[in-house]
Amino acid sequence: MNDNRPSTPSAVRRVLRKESGFGCCLCGHPFIQYHHIVPWHEDQHFRPEDMMTLCAQCHHLCTVEAIPISDQRTAKSRPKNIVDNELKGRLWVTSRELRVNLAGGTAIETPNLLQIAGETVLGARLDQDTGRVLISAQIRAPDGKLLAKIVDNEWSMRPDSVWDFEVFPRHATVRLGPADIAFSVDTRRDSVNLQGKWFHNGHKIEFSQSKATIGNNQLVGFNVAHCNVMISVG
Repeated sequence: MNDNRPSTPSAVRRVLRKESGFGCCLCGHPFIQYHHIVPWHEDQHFRPEDMMTLCAQCHHLCTVEAIPISDQRTAKSRPKNIVDNELKGRLWVTSRELRVNLAGGTAIETPNLLQIAGETVLGARLDQDTGRVLISAQIRAPDGKLLAKIVDNEWSMRPDSVWDFEVFPRHATVRLGPADIAFSVDTRRDSVNLQGKWFHNGHKIEFSQSKATIGNNQLVGFNVAHCNVMISVG
C-alpha cells in the first residue's frame, strides 16, 4: 500500500464487511483487508462498488492480477460466506492466567462468569493440554434468537444475523447497531476483557466496561476469586 494513501473510511469498511459476510470474498477467511478492484493508482477512490474484502493471501493474488478482475467481480457478487450462509473462525488467546476483566471488576479462577437459568452462557477455562484460556459465549438477540456463539475460542455465526462484526486474531466485536455492542472480547493483554448483552425472559443483562446491569439492579466494581460462578440469574 502507498504510504500516502489515506485509510479506507470506516463507513466504507462496514459496507464491505457486511456485503462479504465478514470475510474474504474468495475464501471466506475472517481476517480481512480492503482491496481496490479498480486500482488506486488508476483512480484514487473509496467506492464500495469497486472494492472488496480479501484475506492477505487473496489480496496479494488480486493485486498482482493472478486472479483477474473478472473473477474478482464474480467473487464480490457471490462472497463465499454469503453463499455458505456461515462464518467461522478462531480467537487466538495466549494468556495462561484465568483472569477476566468484566463490568468494572475482575474474576480470577472463576470458570462460570454468567449463568442464566442454570445454563452457563459466558465462561472461561484453562485448556488442560496447552494451559491457555478458552472462552465460550452465547450471543442472543432480545427475542432469544442465537446470533453467534463461541465454544472454546472457536466462533461461528450467520452473516445476516448482525449489523457489523469486526474480527482480528485476538479481539472481536459484534454490533447490532452503530452504538449497540452485543459482545466484545479482547485478549491482547495478559487478562481477558469482556463486555456484552444477554437476554433472558425479556430481561436484559448487560456488562459494560464499568458495571453490570441486571434488570433494575446495578453492580459496580465487584471482584471474585476461586469461585465456581460469578453471576447467576433465574
